[in-house]
Amino acid sequence: KYAFADETHGMNIKLADVTDLNDIKILSTFTSGVTSNSIPHNLMIKGDYVYVSYYFDGLYIFSIADPLNPVMVGFFDTSTLVNNGTYKGAWGVYAYLPSGNVLVSDMQNGLFVFDVSPALVGIEQTITHSDLNIFPNPAGSVITINRGNKGFSAETILKVYDMNGRIVRTETIHAGTSELRYEANLTPGIYALSIISNGTIETKRLIVR
Repeated sequence: KYAFADETHGMNIKLADVTDLNDIKILSTFTSGVTSNSIPHNLMIKGDYVYVSYYFDGLYIFSIADPLNPVMVGFFDTSTLVNNGTYKGAWGVYAYLPSGNVLVSDMQNGLFVFDVSPALVGIEQTITHSDLNIFPNPAGSVITINRGNKGFSAETILKVYDMNGRIVRTETIHAGTSELRYEANLTPGIYALSIISNGTIETKRLIVR
């Protein structure tokens, strides 16, 4: 796998299959999703993760264990500036220290050293590939949950797990539709959101700012 970025406002990161250099295939694209001005810059792959210095958005970490469905697993905004469409903030990332720590260089705020282990463990094992979509993600107080053509049954169970696998929210939602608006009102952090509907369980990672 090979990940690359255009270093241009609003452009996604591309994940490519480079097994055959004469036939390179784009497997998926992904982004921080913060603003239309977001700019991915230096990035590197270590194991099943892509580490990105995202200028104003800071450090972003994506799991590419399923290369067709990259999942954001952690982030930290190193910049205190408002994104005004220029090139400032987190400029470089380095993820190959023996300690496992990740270095990020912010052009205005200096060097950051991150212990990223909480983003790489815990609920990662519960994330499944599915048609379930959550947006915005990172989320605020209200999120929209969409299941595409599958839709939700008339009685849908929603469960939210914290990083330690503890259930922090369980609700029964009377849906019968393809899309839900859900008032999350969760404290900032990383969660797994599971939907039990139409006899199946689907789980997605949810980032709450």
